[in-house]
Amino acid sequence: MHLASVLAGLLGFASVGLISADCHKEFNFPNELTIQPVEAPYFTNSTTLQYGLDAPFVVPRPNATSFNIWHFDAVNPANPKEAITVTFYLASNESFPPNDQKEDAMSVEVILNLADGAKVPIFLEARDAAHGGAFTFEAGCGKSLVSNWETCFSKFEFSPATGWVITLDATYIGLSGKVTLSPIQHERLPCSIQTTHPDQTLKAARDLGWTNSVPDAKVSVDISLNSRTKNIRLKFNEGVGYHDVMYSDGRFRARVKYMHWGHARLRNYSLVWLMSENHQGEQMVRKYVSPIKDHIDEANPFISCQGSLTTSPDEVAFEMDGGSSVYSSSKAILKFQDKQVVRDVKGLKQWIGKVSGQIYDEQIEGVVSFFEYHAE
Repeated sequence: MHLASVLAGLLGFASVGLISADCHKEFNFPNELTIQPVEAPYFTNSTTLQYGLDAPFVVPRPNATSFNIWHFDAVNPANPKEAITVTFYLASNESFPPNDQKEDAMSVEVILNLADGAKVPIFLEARDAAHGGAFTFEAGCGKSLVSNWETCFSKFEFSPATGWVITLDATYIGLSGKVTLSPIQHERLPCSIQTTHPDQTLKAARDLGWTNSVPDAKVSVDISLNSRTKNIRLKFNEGVGYHDVMYSDGRFRARVKYMHWGHARLRNYSLVWLMSENHQGEQMVRKYVSPIKDHIDEANPFISCQGSLTTSPDEVAFEMDGGSSVYSSSKAILKFQDKQVVRDVKGLKQWIGKVSGQIYDEQIEGVVSFFEYHAE
């Protein structure tokens, strides 16, 4: 463990450091919101190119009106009622409305969806410094990282050898287990998979940043909740999973009037879409379709930030314009069925369920996780 990480644990800090000496960097986050102005990049720069898509974007750290969140989803295709959502927050309930935590800057939200349709929400608020460091994040030039939210008894980490691993160890409430994601698609920015190129947009809306580190992954889940009132185990293999990062130097509700974004796997295709509208009526569209191949580098994704995209709680449709001639006249039409509500709070809804669609004139089925937000 780095000396900085030890000090972070003693002081209740969040520290971010790169494993390689050539790339060493420490980001420190005490478990409190700053009262100072903050900045956030909305285009790739030297920091994002060197430290990757999961390094903190809001600097020096979020204040009461800014946020940085790391979101993970996993769905069981064999029974789409089974799913888990894990969200790591550096945010206040003022900056990101769906976050109901109270005073702390850091918190972790876990939502278990069970085979019988039951939903179990769990909110892990930060404990005091006596319980360990608040947030230890280490990353390397080889893309390896460890983000250890000790004060919330949770962490997420990545290495090329193991993929993404989320570990929950809140034994004081009986919560424990792991979620493992093995990516099968390139990480991507809102309009590009060129994640090592400068000046690529990070905007999902004006002054709202978004990156998609895992557009699609093979997932295994094994989570237990054993308490006085509950004895639950959520376990499945061959799941479908995703991972996004969202951030802003302002309040979410001030940046977004409407947003619809989601991920789906339909047989041998991965899809990601996002449409946003701000309070000035400006719309942004991002859409991504990629075949699933034996190796990630074999995939030939279609990605576009222009053209039509229409949404509803039951359907999303978009034209695959702006790509090669193969895609120029094609459409993706997805219809959602057997939806299960994951969350419904302060204007934000999330669903999981089955999806059927027409991709390149082929009718196929799969699973979906998607969100819809309307400013209240």
